[in-house]
Amino acid sequence: MDSTQCVCSIIHWNGRLNLFHNILSGSTARLVIPFNKRGSEGRIRNSSRLTAVLLAFAAAITMCVSSVYSQGHDLVIQNGAAFSGTGTITVKDSIINSGVTSATAISGTVILPNTANQAIGSTSSGAIQFGILSLQGTGTKTAFVTVTVTDSLNVVAGAPLNISGDTLRIGKLSGNAGTITSNANSVIEYTRGDGVAQTVMSGAFSGKIRLLNNSRKVLGGVMSIDSLEHSGWGLTAGSNLTISSKASIDTLLGNSAAISTTAGSLTFAKNITNGGTITTATGTINLNGTGTQTNTGGIISITGAGALNIAGNIAANPGTLTLNSSSIVTYNGSSAGQAVADVGYSNLIMSNSTKSWTLGADRTVAGNLTLNVNSATTVTGAHNLLVSGNVTVNSNLDVSAANALSFANAASTVSGLNDIVGTVTRTHPFTAAAAYTFNNVNTTVALSAPAAGSFSMKVMPGGTPTGALAAHTISRVFVPTFTNFTSGTADIQLAYLSGEIGGAAESKLKEFSNGISSVTRLTGGAYSRTAAGGSFGYVKLTAIANGAFLSGNQLALDDRFNVFNSIASTAYNITTTWDAAAIPTQFDDVAIINGYNVTVPDGYAASANSITINGTGTNTLTIGGGTSGTLAVGAGGITNNNTAGGLAVAAGGAVTITSGSLTNNGKVTNNGSITVGP
Repeated sequence: MDSTQCVCSIIHWNGRLNLFHNILSGSTARLVIPFNKRGSEGRIRNSSRLTAVLLAFAAAITMCVSSVYSQGHDLVIQNGAAFSGTGTITVKDSIINSGVTSATAISGTVILPNTANQAIGSTSSGAIQFGILSLQGTGTKTAFVTVTVTDSLNVVAGAPLNISGDTLRIGKLSGNAGTITSNANSVIEYTRGDGVAQTVMSGAFSGKIRLLNNSRKVLGGVMSIDSLEHSGWGLTAGSNLTISSKASIDTLLGNSAAISTTAGSLTFAKNITNGGTITTATGTINLNGTGTQTNTGGIISITGAGALNIAGNIAANPGTLTLNSSSIVTYNGSSAGQAVADVGYSNLIMSNSTKSWTLGADRTVAGNLTLNVNSATTVTGAHNLLVSGNVTVNSNLDVSAANALSFANAASTVSGLNDIVGTVTRTHPFTAAAAYTFNNVNTTVALSAPAAGSFSMKVMPGGTPTGALAAHTISRVFVPTFTNFTSGTADIQLAYLSGEIGGAAESKLKEFSNGISSVTRLTGGAYSRTAAGGSFGYVKLTAIANGAFLSGNQLALDDRFNVFNSIASTAYNITTTWDAAAIPTQFDDVAIINGYNVTVPDGYAASANSITINGTGTNTLTIGGGTSGTLAVGAGGITNNNTAGGLAVAAGGAVTITSGSLTNNGKVTNNGSITVGP
């Protein structure tokens, strides 16, 4: 028999029941009850004596058995052992359950009082459950198995408890005036679930603490831990709680102290009531409750490049949000219309659902503002949203009911697949010829000689410009206002979406100011166009002279009133005849230039808003091929300045000028018909 264990044995000896104490090597205490010798004398001769002895043994209050640390006085648990009653067991040395795989429950009170080291359980053995466990003395009590204390754990002053890599479960009460040591694999669970508040011991712990079941958990003092998991009823923190790795907290019912993590995560699964401080440096704070988050009188602080994720409504009771310049705040609630707290931010992200933000004053986003897909955000209030970084809009940002979104930094850009609806203002100095983005990635302005001042662009997607005509006008309104475009020229690029085209010919779109007509069409340098597909289409006109459009006047895109210059001597109804690579319509202005002869073929009905036949070279516009062919001209009329070719109407051909004039400064040959007037 191993001299480090105490064995409570029943042996056979001469048919007599004897209770004796035998000291073996190493001062091992053995409790021996001999009885029941085999043979005819093997029957128990005095059952009353046996009963008395067993009752005396069972009534013993104190048992001293040996230790794996200091041999002598262990409590040894073997397979099938059971304990009942409310009495006290004082174990001088260790509790041994080597080879026992099932859990053992010891009722009543167990005291470990030694000044020498004491073990609780044997490595790789079954769990031990205590009713009341009192740890006394200066010897270290080390748990080698899962330890459950259903009623009360008391670590008295000067007593060290080492949880090592195992689990300590506390069912109701706990007190720690001594020292509790844990490591990265340790777990402490508070499991009270009868509705009565349970106090969580203070101290510095490694590993994980779990707060479970339907009783409020209350911090008993300052505590630090690697990881915290909380579920069930609420957590009340009246003392500082520091998390070095991560924490998941179900409901924070009250906090008047500091809950913090340096680089880990603090996750609050339900709504919080915070009157203290919740803080991280480079970690993450997750407010996952979908209802009202109450931070009245409290502080939520990100002191470094950490993150704050908010799923619920903190706007009504935001308290103080202290945000480092590198921090990121994300509103990620899934319910439509999530309210954004009216404070300043560093980097701000909208995600998962629509958002609303009511400005009570000018507010600053000191870093980047990002709207993810399905997170359209409406900003209201007679104030400005000031953005120092970039804006990414993969959902619309609507500031039309606010003053403006304003950039003071020339490096700020707008990107994404959607718009900033309303006014975008740039107050920074412009660099000559540099293109600056405004309401979307493809609406840009570049000035050749910018003055001091600002430039704003108001964009209203789906709007109806003055003079719009269905199937020709893009359904979008642009209104520039400026003080820095007082000389030089401007390159203006205006963007639109495919849903706003409405039948307009994208290849013929031009820019107009203050209405849509041949006299309000903007002119300048060259046009370039990109058709809308999965992203923006846009039209760009370069070198627009100062004064061509006025501050506050509306800009629009329309496919009418284009200028078509002849670039080949071919038919009127062939796209390669014209520099616009299209065929003129009733809204377009046509110029026959560069010595080319253009013919309206038999059977074709040509149209234009105006026709000008240039006087240089032999430029001829012939109507009909000898049997038919017509030309209808609108309010612009026909001006013929060519004496060599001019206007020729073939037999069977016809020209009608509905509301304009025929001005002839050259040669007209008419073998068909010309009608001036309706």
